[in-house]
Amino acid sequence: MDVSFDAEMKKVYLTDVVIEMHKYNVKVSLFIDPDPKQIEASAKTGADFIEIHTGEYANARNEKEQFEELKKIKEAAKTCKKPWAWRKCWAWVKLFKCHSYNKGRRD
Repeated sequence: MDVSFDAEMKKVYLTDVVIEMHKYNVKVSLFIDPDPKQIEASAKTGADFIEIHTGEYANARNEKEQFEELKKIKEAAKTCKKPWAWRKCWAWVKLFKCHSYNKGRRD
């Protein structure tokens, strides 16, 4: 089973890591669950990107489970569009792709 990182629980640690990586001009991407709390916590770390973990969708055993997991991913993508979200948010699934930009961040 793939495991994403709990950004909410490790926010202070992640923030320190992101700051250190940015000192060397390294872009930081966090691999997280499609959970609005995780997205908010990730945004607060200063990470440049997130990748939404879609493993539960991929491992769904039937169409109903797939639909439920896809709803979570879509909600996560909507969260990425909120003003406090960072520059880029990615979510990939077979027929579903989200890419949103936050205009408030510099390139």
